[in-house]
Amino acid sequence: MVTILQDPIRRLHSHYEFWSAGDFSDHYLWWKMKRENWDFVDFAFCSEMRNFYAQYLTQTPLSYFLYIGVALLHKSRHEDSLYESSVIAGGYEQLDTYKV
Repeated sequence: MVTILQDPIRRLHSHYEFWSAGDFSDHYLWWKMKRENWDFVDFAFCSEMRNFYAQYLTQTPLSYFLYIGVALLHKSRHEDSLYESSVIAGGYEQLDTYKV
Protein backbone atom coordinates (compact mmCIF):
# COMPACT_ATOMS: atom_id res chain seq x y z
CA MET A 1 0.00 0.00 0.00
CA VAL A 2 1.20 3.53 -0.81
CA THR A 3 -0.06 6.80 0.66
CA ILE A 4 0.87 10.44 0.20
CA LEU A 5 -0.18 12.81 2.98
CA GLN A 6 -0.55 16.55 2.79
CA ASP A 7 1.21 18.57 5.49
CA PRO A 8 -1.13 18.18 8.50
CA ILE A 9 -1.57 21.91 9.17
CA ARG A 10 -2.22 22.70 5.51
CA ARG A 11 -4.62 19.76 5.35
CA LEU A 12 -6.50 21.04 8.39
CA HIS A 13 -6.62 24.57 6.99
CA SER A 14 -7.88 23.27 3.65
CA HIS A 15 -10.61 21.34 5.45
CA TYR A 16 -11.58 24.46 7.41
CA GLU A 17 -11.73 26.62 4.26
CA PHE A 18 -13.79 23.99 2.44
CA TRP A 19 -16.30 23.75 5.28
CA SER A 20 -16.42 27.54 5.72
CA ALA A 21 -17.35 28.04 2.08
CA GLY A 22 -19.76 25.12 1.71
CA ASP A 23 -23.04 23.82 3.06
CA PHE A 24 -22.62 20.60 5.00
CA SER A 25 -25.80 20.92 7.02
CA ASP A 26 -26.03 17.14 7.33
CA HIS A 27 -22.94 17.12 9.57
CA TYR A 28 -23.21 18.04 13.26
CA LEU A 29 -19.69 19.51 13.42
CA TRP A 30 -20.42 21.90 10.54
CA TRP A 31 -23.49 23.13 12.44
CA LYS A 32 -21.45 23.62 15.60
CA MET A 33 -18.76 25.46 13.65
CA LYS A 34 -21.35 27.81 12.09
CA ARG A 35 -23.41 28.31 15.26
CA GLU A 36 -20.35 29.20 17.35
CA ASN A 37 -18.71 31.20 14.52
CA TRP A 38 -15.42 29.30 14.73
CA ASP A 39 -12.21 30.68 13.34
CA PHE A 40 -9.42 28.38 12.17
CA VAL A 41 -7.93 28.05 15.66
CA ASP A 42 -11.28 26.93 17.13
CA PHE A 43 -11.65 24.41 14.33
CA ALA A 44 -8.08 23.12 14.61
CA PHE A 45 -8.30 22.57 18.36
CA CYS A 46 -11.72 20.95 18.54
CA SER A 47 -11.63 17.33 19.70
CA GLU A 48 -13.01 16.01 16.39
CA MET A 49 -10.05 17.37 14.41
CA ARG A 50 -7.38 16.24 16.86
CA ASN A 51 -4.95 13.80 15.22
CA PHE A 52 -6.94 13.96 12.00
CA TYR A 53 -4.74 11.59 9.98
CA ALA A 54 -4.48 9.12 12.84
CA GLN A 55 -8.26 8.75 12.85
CA TYR A 56 -8.00 7.20 9.39
CA LEU A 57 -4.70 5.36 9.63
CA THR A 58 -4.78 3.72 13.08
CA GLN A 59 -6.50 0.60 11.81
CA THR A 60 -3.71 -0.10 9.31
CA PRO A 61 -0.39 -1.43 10.61
CA LEU A 62 2.64 0.57 9.44
CA SER A 63 4.17 -2.60 8.00
CA TYR A 64 1.38 -2.72 5.38
CA PHE A 65 2.72 0.42 3.72
CA LEU A 66 5.38 0.15 1.08
CA TYR A 67 5.66 3.93 1.01
CA ILE A 68 4.40 6.88 3.07
CA GLY A 69 5.11 10.37 1.76
CA VAL A 70 4.26 13.96 2.55
CA ALA A 71 3.16 16.25 -0.28
CA LEU A 72 4.39 19.80 0.01
CA LEU A 73 3.17 22.61 -2.21
CA HIS A 74 5.90 25.08 -3.03
CA LYS A 75 4.62 28.23 -4.66
CA SER A 76 6.81 30.33 -6.87
CA ARG A 77 5.91 33.45 -8.78
CA HIS A 78 6.03 31.41 -12.00
CA GLU A 79 4.09 28.29 -11.15
CA ASP A 80 2.67 26.13 -8.41
CA SER A 81 4.77 23.00 -8.24
CA LEU A 82 3.89 19.94 -6.24
CA TYR A 83 6.87 18.38 -4.54
CA GLU A 84 6.70 15.08 -2.76
CA SER A 85 9.08 14.16 -0.01
CA SER A 86 9.11 10.77 1.66
CA VAL A 87 9.23 10.25 5.40
CA ILE A 88 8.99 6.53 6.10
CA ALA A 89 8.67 3.74 3.58
CA GLY A 90 8.07 0.23 4.95
CA GLY A 91 11.58 -0.37 6.19
CA TYR A 92 13.19 2.23 3.92
CA GLU A 93 14.10 5.69 5.06
CA GLN A 94 14.44 8.28 2.34
CA LEU A 95 14.85 12.01 2.77
CA ASP A 96 15.22 13.07 -0.86
CA THR A 97 12.73 15.43 -2.48
CA TYR A 98 11.33 14.80 -5.94
CA LYS A 99 9.28 16.97 -8.25
CA VAL A 100 6.18 15.12 -9.39
